[in-house]
Amino acid sequence: MLLLIDNYDSFSYNLCDYFKQCGAQIQVVRNDELDMTTVLSKYSGIIISPGPGKPKDAGCTMELIERFYDKLPVFGVCLGMQAIGEFFGATLQRASFPMHGKVSEVSYNTNHPLFKGITPPFVACRYHSLILSGIEQTPLVTIAQTKMNEPMALAHNDLPIWAVQFHPEAILTPQGLILINNWLTCFSLKDTKPVLG
Repeated sequence: MLLLIDNYDSFSYNLCDYFKQCGAQIQVVRNDELDMTTVLSKYSGIIISPGPGKPKDAGCTMELIERFYDKLPVFGVCLGMQAIGEFFGATLQRASFPMHGKVSEVSYNTNHPLFKGITPPFVACRYHSLILSGIEQTPLVTIAQTKMNEPMALAHNDLPIWAVQFHPEAILTPQGLILINNWLTCFSLKDTKPVLG
C-alpha cells in the first residue's frame, strides 16, 4: 500500500487514479490528518501531491520527509518536488514566468530509469510560480530541465527519492503514465497487473 499525501489539491485524485492504473494500491490522506506512528507499518512508499502555497505551509509534508526520507521510497509532484528540494538544502524562489496550465518541452537524462520508454519530444504540463535553485549544492541531481534550464525532475544520489515539477497526471502530459509506471516498477511497488491504456 502506498501513501499519497493530499496537500489540498484538485489534482490529488487524478494522481491517485494514475497510480491505480499502473497497478498500485494507494491510500489518500490529507496533510493534516496523517497518523505518523502508522506510516512504516502500513505503507511501502510515499507520494507527495501538488498543492497551493509553499512546502512549509503544507501540513505534515516537511515532517513526513524528515521522518521517512531514508526509510521509504518517495515520489514528489510539483509542491512535492519543492518540498524534497527544500528539505535537502535547495532554495525555493519565484519563477521568472508563472506557469499555470501551460506546457513546456522538457529535456531529460535518457539513462535515468524514470524516463525509460519516454520518446522525445517530452512535453509536460506545469502549474507553478515557484522554482528550485541550488540543487547542485545538495545530494540531489537534476534529471530533467526546460530550455531555460529550469529543473523539472530530480533524484537523490543515494536514496529512492525522485520528484517532478510538472504534473504527470495532467492530460497535457501525454507520457505521464509511463513515468509513474517506471517509479512503481523500479522500486517494486505494484500490487496488481497494470492496466496501461
